Amino acid sequence: MNNIILKENNSISKNNLKWGQYTKSKTISILIFYFIFYLFIISSIPYIFLEIFPNTSLSTIDAINFICQLFSLIIVLIISKNIFKSDLINFKNKMPFIIFDAFRYYVIIYFFNIVFNILLSFIGSSAENQQALEQLISNTPYSYIFMAIIVAPILEEFIFRGTIFRNIYKKNKYLAYIISTLLFGLLHVMSSILSGNWINAISIISYLNIGYFFAKFYDKHKSIYASVLLHFINNTTAVILLEIVKRLA
Repeated sequence: MNNIILKENNSISKNNLKWGQYTKSKTISILIFYFIFYLFIISSIPYIFLEIFPNTSLSTIDAINFICQLFSLIIVLIISKNIFKSDLINFKNKMPFIIFDAFRYYVIIYFFNIVFNILLSFIGSSAENQQALEQLISNTPYSYIFMAIIVAPILEEFIFRGTIFRNIYKKNKYLAYIISTLLFGLLHVMSSILSGNWINAISIISYLNIGYFFAKFYDKHKSIYASVLLHFINNTTAVILLEIVKRLA
């Protein structure tokens, strides 16, 4: 009996070392779709529509944005079909521990973000991305919530951890952390950088903190589903807290 248990544990251990990985063609496809079509074209459609038809109601813009986000999610899931089978095995094998560990990591992320935000407040920096999110909640609540707690955790984890981190990791583990974390941080302060608001761009520190722990969690559990879960917890909590602050204001 002990030998059987030992063999089963060894089997699980070996499975945990396997990661889902995109082929070269799928890697190129998903990166092009995300960084060109999603960020610059699909995400701009509601705003372009509003520019062309300025009298359009916000509820209609909300619906258009929801459709755009849903379309993007479906495309990424189609590209990623059958890629993360081994990741699912790793996740199922350790699901209770991963769920517990995700909340533990979230507490760590939240603690460091409080420290960083206190320090950033002394130099007058405010998270422009956070301000934009607050405006989105007011203008397009349904599509924003869908984007924040469903679309963003899946798309961003598949891109930054499942694609960028995973591919670089094969060559250099430390470089994988640096590049994936830096790109993740830059994505969330890009509007500040493009507008020349370098004070607000310093808030990248908070996003580098988040990106690093997402990558570390993915590396630890060898499952994209684990990092998606942590990302989901982080974003869902942020949405709830923003709504509480909004109602108390």
